[in-house]
Parts: sequence; structure tokens; C-alpha cells
Amino acid sequence: MRKLSKISLAILTIACIFCFMGVRAAEEPTLTLETDLTDVKPGETFTVSIKATAEEEINGLTGRLEYDTNVLECDVSSIVVSSNFNNIGTFPEIGLQAKDRGTKTDTLYSVNFKAKAAATVGNTTVKLTKSQEASKLFLDTVEGDGKEFDDKTVVINIKAAEEGPIQEITSSKLTGISITTQPKKLSYKIGEKFDKTGMIVTATYEDGTKKEVTNYTYEPAGELKETDKTVTITFKDGDIEKKAQVKIAVSQDGTKSPETKIAQTGIADNSIAFVAVIALVIVSYAGIRKYRGI
Repeated sequence: MRKLSKISLAILTIACIFCFMGVRAAEEPTLTLETDLTDVKPGETFTVSIKATAEEEINGLTGRLEYDTNVLECDVSSIVVSSNFNNIGTFPEIGLQAKDRGTKTDTLYSVNFKAKAAATVGNTTVKLTKSQEASKLFLDTVEGDGKEFDDKTVVINIKAAEEGPIQEITSSKLTGISITTQPKKLSYKIGEKFDKTGMIVTATYEDGTKKEVTNYTYEPAGELKETDKTVTITFKDGDIEKKAQVKIAVSQDGTKSPETKIAQTGIADNSIAFVAVIALVIVSYAGIRKYRGI
């Protein structure tokens, strides 16, 4: 009997060991705010994404995005929500709810921001924080109690519009700008961004002075659409602002060429001018004969 008790105790001990080996502490859910760019210039676009992981399925997220509207502008039309969730929040509020069953790892939400043309050089932030009606930023899980998080922040460094030589100061007034050399790339695929490589912009002043400028901005600066036919270049000197345009073409495969109107010159123009002169001579001669009574 005593031997049987020892065997039973040994079996129970082994069972407990295996039981404890199979039990481990559940991993805490994680929530991150990420950006594809940390250094941007005025007019440039960057994407901010919200990512989450959880051992249990994610049921939803409640939060809000905050940023300095004097420095950044948000393209609300660029918002992308994971196909596993519905967004019941109105920007900048975020209210994600799982459709059927959530997921354990996902990019929940992303949106594009653009540095404004007048943005000052230095650091600015985009913050994921609690919604106005909540006490904390909250990630909900299907079977658990969810988790509250502290604010998540990404820091964006606004750089000078152009890293290059300092522009020469002139007292004469700006009268216009022109694209004296076209950029190397004029044909784009849908979704690509304008590439100014090779482009030379020249400013003209009241006293006849002309000089190359680099501290200009351009629009659109984000992803190009098939309807985009031109890129507008803007240069400002003091209180005077001038614009010029670059013709581009945007298509699915990027092989379409910009639309151009070609002036008809050459033999056809010369022939028309020649006929006009002959007609004028004949009419003049006929008039002289009539006048003289010939």
C-alpha cells in the first residue's frame, strides 16, 4: 500500500511538472506608430502607420492623431484601414472595430501627411493619443481585457527646401520665372511622384538680371494621378510670387508622353506667305492699270 502511494505521488509530481511546463505568461499586446520618412522638405509627403500585435485576436482600437496644423497637412483621402476592421471614427479620431474575427498582427491604419510650403525648419511630431472621450489610448482584444497605452509619437525633421548654394540677393523686383531646362523625367506611372532631377528654373528681374534658382516649391508633390497634366513650379522673392508649369503625362505603364502643341513651320508657312505676296502684287498691278486707263 505504501509502495502504491509512492508511485501515485511520483505520477502526480510528473504530471504537475508537465502542466507547469505548458503554462507560460501571456505576452502583452504591442502598439506602435511608425513613419516611412523622418526627414522631409516642404512639399514632401510621408506616411504614418499604426501597427499592433496581440496573442489574442485584436478586437479594436480607440485613439486620436494629433499634429501641428501650421507645419503639416493631412491627406484624409489617403487613409487606409485594414480589411479586417471598420473605422467608425472621423479623422482625427480613430475608432476601429473588428468585422467578424480580428487578427493577431496587423497594420491597422495608415495616412499621408505633407510638410507645408511655409513649414519652418526643425522637428515636429505626429502623436497617437487617447480619443477625446477616453481616459487612455486603448487596444481591445477579443477574449482579454485589452490594454491601455501611453501616447505613441513619431518625430519628423523638417529640412530646408533645398540643400544648396545660398541664393544671391537682388534689389530688383522679380518679374517671372521660366523652365530653362526640362526635368529628365516627364512620363510617370500612376502613384509615382514628380522627379525634378535635371530641371533648371531661371528667375527674371526688372533690371534684366536672370539667375538660376533652387528654393522653389512644386505641386502636386504627392502621388500623381492619371488626370495630372502639369506640375506647377512656384518661386517667391520677398512679397512677389511667380509660377511656371512643366507638362507631364501619367499613365498605367508610364509610357505616355506629355501633350504638346507643335507649331507648323517650314515649307507650308513659306508657301502661304509667297502666295499672299503674289496676290498682293497682282491686285496692286490691276489697280494701277485701272487708274491709268490701260
